[in-house]
Amino acid sequence: MGRTKLFGAAGVTTWNGKTQVSFANGLFDLKTLLKSGHSEIEMVELPTRMTKIEAVRYLKNHNFAEFSPRIVDALTEAEGQLLASLSDNKK
Repeated sequence: MGRTKLFGAAGVTTWNGKTQVSFANGLFDLKTLLKSGHSEIEMVELPTRMTKIEAVRYLKNHNFAEFSPRIVDALTEAEGQLLASLSDNKK
């Protein structure tokens, strides 16, 4: 099995009009997101380096999206896609 990529920051951004979960090595990568056209960037530094699914669950469990339906929707969609991907990889 290949190496699992770990991330130091996660959050949501809007890119091409769609709110999505984004992952980065750290908050210093925000400049890269801005240069590539992301807006409405809301990222947090994770307490430890995490996989994508761990990061999404961390954000959901720590009230990252407490007052924003668009963030709740993006996190829920990302979690579903990541779980489906993990299940496909096990087949």
